Amino acid sequence: MKIRFLLLLLTASVQPVLSQQWTENKKDLSFQLSQEIRNYAKVYDYDGNRRPVPDMQHWVSTLEAEYGLSNSFSVGLSVPFLIHNRLAADSSFNVASTETVNKPGDAIITVRYLYPVNQNLQVSAFLQQSLATAETDAVLGLNTGYADYAQNVGGTVRWNKNNEVYATFDIGYRLRHDGFGDEINALAEFGFKITGKIWFLGRSKGVQPLENGDDAVQGGNFGLFQQYEGFWDTGAGLRYNTTKWEFTGMISGNFKGQYSPASPIYFVGVRYKIFKPAEEESD
Repeated sequence: MKIRFLLLLLTASVQPVLSQQWTENKKDLSFQLSQEIRNYAKVYDYDGNRRPVPDMQHWVSTLEAEYGLSNSFSVGLSVPFLIHNRLAADSSFNVASTETVNKPGDAIITVRYLYPVNQNLQVSAFLQQSLATAETDAVLGLNTGYADYAQNVGGTVRWNKNNEVYATFDIGYRLRHDGFGDEINALAEFGFKITGKIWFLGRSKGVQPLENGDDAVQGGNFGLFQQYEGFWDTGAGLRYNTTKWEFTGMISGNFKGQYSPASPIYFVGVRYKIFKPAEEESD
């Protein structure tokens, strides 16, 4: 059916790509509220031809938190509490009326261990567990996640020079279930300080599925092409940070996958950090 050309973005963009946790110090706690906005009106078909599709909105609202169990271990929770999928009516694609789905996505728990190599270099290992909280039976395949209890294991290398410039690289292997193919996911980010509190950021992230799943699953009724289609997007932005607050804005575009290049992807995030009480600093 023509509707199968519509929904690749749901197979990828509702899945966190190495949710960028902060390894907090012991008893420190941070929260981040973010919003990502994607709008699509064209995709690539099987033959690689660019073609129009009904206008589609895919907006993700996420709340993240991380707590330092010690100066080396932290635990985090990422909750995409509202995913808004809207598909406009289009008779040529058998979409009789505009359909909208507003449901939560797949929440993820992250445990991370940090090892400081030296003053400038840190490495860490992480384990992520999906809680399978997404909607998987939405109208027209406008699902909000996979709802499988997947595990993601990987590591991070972070380099920082005098708190003026930094670079981070994450890579992970996501073990899928219920017939989905496993995935390799990666994220690279760099930043440099423009002024005392303003940073320039560059970020690139993506997913490369492995063809080791059940071909009949086809992405769990997400609709567009096949479950083995990956994606890659790259963008830039600015970050303003104080001791407790951090504000981030980014714009990026897709450079891999049937829906690329597409309309720009917009991201805004606000982070707040709660430090341990001063009297506990000597612990």
